[in-house]
Amino acid sequence: MTRHLASGLLVFCDPATLLAAWGRVRENKGARSAGVDGRTVTQIEGSQGVESFLAELRASLKSGEFRPAPVREVLIPKRNGTKRRLRIPTDTA
Repeated sequence: MTRHLASGLLVFCDPATLLAAWGRVRENKGARSAGVDGRTVTQIEGSQGVESFLAELRASLKSGEFRPAPVREVLIPKRNGTKRRLRIPTDTA
C-alpha cells in the first residue's frame, strides 16, 4: 500500500465519512442506476441494510481486502480542441 493511501485510510474507514458518502450517493441523480457491483441504493437498503453494508465495507477497507475495480481511461475531444479524461470502470467478474 502506498504511503499516500495509508495516510488517508483512517479517513476512509471512519464510520461518519462512510455515512456521509452514502448520503451523497443516495442523493445523486444516478442513485437509481446500479453501480459497478450491479446493486442499486434501493436494493442495498431493502435487502442488506445501510448499516450492515457500511460495516462490511469498513471491515474490507481496514483489512486491505477491498480492491477497487480497474478503470479504462480514454481521452474525449472537446469543442475547444482540448481533450478531457473519461474513466470507465471495467467489469472484473
